[in-house]
Formats: sequence, structure tokens, C-alpha cells
Amino acid sequence: MKKLYISLLCAAALLLSAAPASAQEDPNPTGTIMISADIGPVFDKNEYGNRYMGAAPFVAADYVVTDSIWKGHLSVGAALGSYFLSMPHARAKLSFTAFSLAPRVLYGINAYKFLEIHFGAEAGAALVRERTIYSEDYIRASDPTVALVLGGILGVRYNFTGNLSANAEIRTSSYTPFLSLGVTYKF
Repeated sequence: MKKLYISLLCAAALLLSAAPASAQEDPNPTGTIMISADIGPVFDKNEYGNRYMGAAPFVAADYVVTDSIWKGHLSVGAALGSYFLSMPHARAKLSFTAFSLAPRVLYGINAYKFLEIHFGAEAGAALVRERTIYSEDYIRASDPTVALVLGGILGVRYNFTGNLSANAEIRTSSYTPFLSLGVTYKF
């Protein structure tokens, strides 16, 4: 995992060092609002080592506070997401659901006029619930608990037009997908 992070940071450094001088014009000026809709896979394994996959859709909103920091901008916002995972078990079906709200801070660097690299941090809370379905008549559910959502974000945003872009993010937060893909609309 460390090698992946180091490789991504090296790639980001190469892109930034190769950025042309015209990239200093920020396509996200102060006051820009960015709304993103993303989805990513989530993975887990049970006590027997079987791996299972689920989905984690989320929506994020960011507001550009300032665009006058080096080659980029600083934005604040929040991500609202969900996390669904279902695992068949020998005698039952286990399901795991979490809904999270995490305020975040991002710094976006404009590597090129059409490409932004952003990184930041998020911290918030998730409402987590587990259910075990033994049969249609017997379902055992845990009480919802609150868990901490804390981690980092590294992503890229490719601008198709002035308002529409595609984005990909790697996240280290709990109850969020490790890798997510989505679209962003700016206004």
C-alpha cells in the first residue's frame, strides 16, 4: 500500500513540474461551487477468508474559498455517502450498511488547463448498522452505532468543458470507497 501512495505522489510531482506557465490561470475561481456524484467498490472478507464486494455511492459539495495559492485553489465542503456490503454466510446472510457525513478541505493544483490534481483531508461521522438474516422469519439487527470517518483524499479532475468534469479519487477514510469515479458539475 505504501508503494502505491509513493508512486501516486511521484506521478503528481512529475505532472506538476511539467505544468506549463499558462496553467496558473485557475479554472475554478473564488466562489465556484462544485457538486460531485461518485461511486466506488468496497471490499471486505469474513472470518473464513472469503472476500465480498459491495458499493459505496456518495455526493460531495465543495466551495472554492480562494484561488490565489500558488498554482491552485483551496476549497471546503462535505461528502455525504453510503456504504453497502452483503456477505453470504454458511447459515445466514450478513449485511452491513453505513451512512456518513464528512466535512473536508481540498487543495487543487492545476497541472494543465484541463487537469486538476487535488488532495486533502476529511473528518466526520458514520451511522453503522449490521443485520443477520437467518430466514424470512428470523432477522437479527444490531443497534445503529456512530463511527469516526477520518482520512485523506488524493484525486484528479479532468475538465471536459468549463462546467463539467470527470473525477477519480483515492480515499483512506473508513466507510468510504478506496477508489471512486464520478462526475463534477461546477457553477
